[in-house]
Amino acid sequence: MTTPTTPPYNTQIPEPETTISEAQTLFQNNFERLFEAFNTDHVSLIDPTNPGNHNVIQLVELPSPESTQSQEIAIYSRKVEGQTDQIFMRYPSNGKEFQITEYQIYSIVRTSKQEAYFSFLPGKVIVYFGRVFSKGTTSFNIDINPPVTQNISGLKLQYPVNGFYNQIKLNSHSAMLDNFYLFFGNL
Repeated sequence: MTTPTTPPYNTQIPEPETTISEAQTLFQNNFERLFEAFNTDHVSLIDPTNPGNHNVIQLVELPSPESTQSQEIAIYSRKVEGQTDQIFMRYPSNGKEFQITEYQIYSIVRTSKQEAYFSFLPGKVIVYFGRVFSKGTTSFNIDINPPVTQNISGLKLQYPVNGFYNQIKLNSHSAMLDNFYLFFGNL
């Protein structure tokens, strides 16, 4: 037994000389197709809290600036040399293009104790992440570089210090496993 499927969207509905009653089923099929298509990347139209709003936006990487007409803007992604895909915006009538995001993962020099990275997030937030190599010890320091963060969240600090942080001391349950970390702070 197969599940009945709604016929595909028909651009010829309504047809000339057809009454509404004759085309009712065709109208309903078209509305069902539109409803299903709209549910992709949108909150459902029958959701009582937020019907029809986008819940996913995908920006395809373009090789060059998007062309715009007199009454439109363009928002798109483009590869930036030495970085990764960034989001750009272009004003109407092929106006000025500018970069909106500055997302970049910065690698700090790897040492025998630690492999560290950081990045910036919107809202003056810095995120630090990486790995600390245990080397047979259960107590070790995570060096925070660059030391520009305040109000660290996500970790319990053993020795809170006023001002900017430059190191966190952690205790591990295992001297055999490397420890991965991720935490956020305000700039």
